[in-house]
Amino acid sequence: MVKMKLSDQAQHAQVKNIFAKLKAGKTISKREQAQVEAYERGQEPPKTTREWAAHYGVSHVTIIKWGKAGAPLKGTVEEMDAWRAAKVKETPVGLSDAKLRKTMLEVERLEIQNAQARGELINRAEVREAGVQIGAILSAECQALVNDLTGQIAGQSEEEVRPKLQGRIDLLLGRVKAKLHEST
Repeated sequence: MVKMKLSDQAQHAQVKNIFAKLKAGKTISKREQAQVEAYERGQEPPKTTREWAAHYGVSHVTIIKWGKAGAPLKGTVEEMDAWRAAKVKETPVGLSDAKLRKTMLEVERLEIQNAQARGELINRAEVREAGVQIGAILSAECQALVNDLTGQIAGQSEEEVRPKLQGRIDLLLGRVKAKLHEST
């Protein structure tokens, strides 16, 4: 006779109780359903946040925060350990790491200021304003093109219309280009 581990015996007993509950016509919770599915796969049932807290020696609130940060609370201990290891790598652990991160952010801020002083970066509001002005010019010129040329080209052949139309389009594009050069 093969002897089962105590945890396996407990899991087997819990699943038996869940089946008894189902036979009695009662509904089971999502947690109980997950326990049965884990049992069928031969895995450990998913832990509750309180069980995770006890496992890692942290508070229940910490586990909830971890869950919001992407921790695999419905996963295995191995998955949770892998998540925690990855999280530790991306966040500073000690005071020296925090100082290093602060210094790196300060260097990045100074690099941005220097690039602005050299004229390599421009203000987003200025770019937006220039875009709005160019769009307004383009819109006005297109409207003027339609209004002016319709009377001028009525009854003319394509060969006569084409140079007039091209001339107006060139004028329109010249004004837009001038505005673009003025903005830079």
